[in-house]
This record gives sequence, C-alpha cells and structure tokens, in this order.
Amino acid sequence: MSETENPHNVKCDNCSSTRLLAFYCQGRDCHNISYDGLEYEGYMIEGLGLYGNYGDAVDFQLCMQCGKIQGSFPKDDVDIKNEMVESEV
Repeated sequence: MSETENPHNVKCDNCSSTRLLAFYCQGRDCHNISYDGLEYEGYMIEGLGLYGNYGDAVDFQLCMQCGKIQGSFPKDDVDIKNEMVESEV
C-alpha cells in the first residue's frame, strides 16, 4: 500500500476543474468517527477514502468547484459499517 490511499489529482475526477484543495491533518492517534449509530475511536480507518499516513492522519483533496472529495466515492453503506466494525477488533 502506498503512503496514502488517496489520489493526488491535477484535475477533479468529477468535473475536471483544477481547483483542488489538498487537506492533510495529522492527529495524535485518536480519531472519533460516528456513522449511522456506530461509534469508533482510534486510528483513522482505512477504506473510508480519508486515510493518511500510518493511521494517524486524515488526507484528501476537495474540489472547490463541485465539492467532490477525490477518490472512490460514494462508498456503500455496508462497506462503511464493515470497515468500522472490523477496525474495532
């Protein structure tokens, strides 16, 4: 696996705009995620499309033209819930 699961595009994968905001935030090992009644606290979950380096970062690009986060979105509801449950083990 590469250092990040997110693409570093030159153009938006939805509208082809070059107005991309790169967002990278490194935490201190603890992320809080809530989704459809599930709660998770810990390293960032791989597979949600926001995973950065080594689990302690959030890393993504946001198109400032159409608002799409770059990468494989949308995510299926079942896949998100499975990622959250598997990460708690």
